[in-house]
Amino acid sequence: MTERKVRLDEVHALGVDFGRLFTKVATPVGVDLFRSTVLRGDFASLGMRTPAVAPRKGAPIFFRYEGHGYLVGSNLSDDSLPPITKAASKAVPLTLAAVLKVFHDRIVENGGGTIDVAVGVAVPLSEVQSGAETIREMLEGDFSLEYMEHPVRVRIVRVAVTAEGVASYFDRLYSNGYMDRELWGQTVLIADLGSRTTDVALIRPGAVLDWDRSVSVPQGIWDVLEILLRKLSRRLGMLTASEAARVREAVTAGHTRAKIRGEEVSFGEELVEARKQVAEALLHDLETIVREASPDRVLLAGGGVDFFKEEIRAVFGDRAEVIKDPIFSCARGLLVVLRASC
Repeated sequence: MTERKVRLDEVHALGVDFGRLFTKVATPVGVDLFRSTVLRGDFASLGMRTPAVAPRKGAPIFFRYEGHGYLVGSNLSDDSLPPITKAASKAVPLTLAAVLKVFHDRIVENGGGTIDVAVGVAVPLSEVQSGAETIREMLEGDFSLEYMEHPVRVRIVRVAVTAEGVASYFDRLYSNGYMDRELWGQTVLIADLGSRTTDVALIRPGAVLDWDRSVSVPQGIWDVLEILLRKLSRRLGMLTASEAARVREAVTAGHTRAKIRGEEVSFGEELVEARKQVAEALLHDLETIVREASPDRVLLAGGGVDFFKEEIRAVFGDRAEVIKDPIFSCARGLLVVLRASC
């Protein structure tokens, strides 16, 4: 069967970079992000009696707009999920949330409607081969939603899946609106520092991924948060889930204090210790990979670049190039990948 090509001038194109903390979305006219909260189980805890969204395949999902972002939830139990990767299990709610965020004004103004989209999505290197086809199958098709009391039909007509590091490479390759021929001819090592993983992709001349020398390191910002929470629990006693969530939100917003049990608690020193602990291990692994690969150029991308910027500067100095607006590099690069696949 010949695969049908999709003309991007006929549909809306989105690049969606799933994140444990934030999901980033890029369109041809700009970028945005929203906090990712993928929850299982009780909708009542979020003030909703029933799911507000019921897409195909019987996977109840809801969306609630709160001014600053979207909460996304799925009440699928582990038993009801097919054997799929973590990335695939959240692909549907986060992709639909991205569509609703991008088209929020249009939906409200028109009282609903139909939106045709082609999406590029990214997963860690370790999940590309095992999860890409599943993600495509889950996403391609029609979703009938109720959003802010408006009926919305989202038709996802094309899905392109690639690794996070590869997408960021393509963002840098076409960062000036045209292909960087010097970069195209080089061996490039790109590290995409994310929330839960750090994708390290070795790209050979001609944009060829060297699978044997590319890895997904299971370390990122989330590890810092977990260490911090353990430190606070030892100091204050076991934190509740809501207290832990407030600490995470404070850290990702750039703060070093949060309200715990009615009091403002400062945790600046513990945060620095936790960040240095994770950065030491992560950057040691990364430096070893760079030394063994001997690339012509090293690129850094992802939200972890700003989070670990002091430690990165101390280890790499001027030896590594940080991609512009690194937190959005993967989402922007997905638009390039999507364009090439259509």
